[in-house]
Amino acid sequence: MGEVDPSAHPEFFRKIIEQSVYVWCAIDRDMTLTYASAGIHQLLGYHPDEMVGSSALDLIRSDFHTQSLTDMADLVANPGLGVPVVLGLNHRDGSTVFVEVGAQVHLDDPKIQAVVLRLRPYNDQRLLEHYLEALATSVPVEETLKPLVGSIRAQHLTSQVALAYDWDPDTQRFLSTVSTDLPAVLGGALDRPNYQPAHVDGAAAARAIHPPAAGEEPPWVTAIRTEVPVIVSSVDQLPPTFREAAVAAGLGSCWVYPVPVPPDGTFLACLIIWLEAAGEPMIGHGAALEHSVWLAALGFERRHSEQLLLHAALHDTLTGIPNRSHFFNELHRLERYDTSADHDGDGDDDPGQCAVLFADLDGFKEINDTFGHGTGDQVLAVIARRLQAAVRPGDVVARVGGDEFAVLCTGLENDEEATAVADRLIEVVSRPIAIGEVTAMVGLSIGVAFHDPATHVEGALVDAADHALYRAKQTGKGRWVVAHRE
Repeated sequence: MGEVDPSAHPEFFRKIIEQSVYVWCAIDRDMTLTYASAGIHQLLGYHPDEMVGSSALDLIRSDFHTQSLTDMADLVANPGLGVPVVLGLNHRDGSTVFVEVGAQVHLDDPKIQAVVLRLRPYNDQRLLEHYLEALATSVPVEETLKPLVGSIRAQHLTSQVALAYDWDPDTQRFLSTVSTDLPAVLGGALDRPNYQPAHVDGAAAARAIHPPAAGEEPPWVTAIRTEVPVIVSSVDQLPPTFREAAVAAGLGSCWVYPVPVPPDGTFLACLIIWLEAAGEPMIGHGAALEHSVWLAALGFERRHSEQLLLHAALHDTLTGIPNRSHFFNELHRLERYDTSADHDGDGDDDPGQCAVLFADLDGFKEINDTFGHGTGDQVLAVIARRLQAAVRPGDVVARVGGDEFAVLCTGLENDEEATAVADRLIEVVSRPIAIGEVTAMVGLSIGVAFHDPATHVEGALVDAADHALYRAKQTGKGRWVVAHRE
């Protein structure tokens, strides 16, 4: 069997051009377009057929005309040059598209008789630069990921791209996504019929498509499950829901790359690329997409670091429970609610009746003096866990001082519900605490102040609870006292 000569098959070269990361054009000596590849439609909004016969100068922004004519003259005089330049081109919608243009002169070749141009969006490099800049700043990760998604789309000129993340194994859906103009069902984040994913440019609303039927596994679910890229070379291979949505959107193939997410590198995100043409990634595509996966992972690494820093800033390092800053942030949120003039009226964000419980340990100094501060620290950690277990779901327990704790109770039905919490706190703290061979005994005194939107702001509420705590200490300890109301 003889060797196959690819040059004998024009279809081979047509596929190479269509799947290239470049748009290919040809112009004659007068700068008239004689050919444009299919990618010109996504790049500039024109169909290739309507481009042929037009002047290239009509596509070039006027302030680049002189540069273009000079470059063309240099190319004709020095065919061996063709150094890439950046030009501004006119998109059909009136916007400007910056492209990197390289050229090869074949005017004297009787089979070509043209200058062959390769165009690549310059925006993909600029978007990558913006992404890296955003990584180094405090821009939220959702905004950070947008230029990365845009740069990936710019590298694949007939594509739509989504970066789906925050995988929820219970619903088999991503909870968040950044994408270009993709129907919701193709972006990986659909969890109910009318879900609308985020868009890079917001140019078009996602079509409302019902969730897939049970048993239909989209390629990103397979990628998460297997932890390897999934290449669907033809949408005919997809389950019906996704196949129909892809065909309706004019898409022919889907490439999915799972993305590792901190802290343990579990694959909880996916880079999803939909292309108009059927086919698999070429070697260059695969390498570029693997690099994009790495860049996306950097974004999630930064988000994880920020979450750790935020947690450290708002939690006590010894006990792990919220600290004073966290507690006062929650109080400030109550004050913002009280002063807000645009409540929606549905009560969803209404904290209801609230109370602050300020608590101080009785006899803790003796623990430190007798057994040392190491034992004292372990006692505080045990007490923090007991306090958290004794409050109601949604209550905030914080360590606000050395042996001082505070509890914010919201959604109270009546005063007795808050004092019942105080009773439980006193009871659980009074139980013996075993630390090694040491058994420690401490008590708890509590001051209770109820939140009244008409008279209380956060400072007054805390002062009232603190004064009530002082009275509890003065009247025998191991008890609670309610602050006087105006």
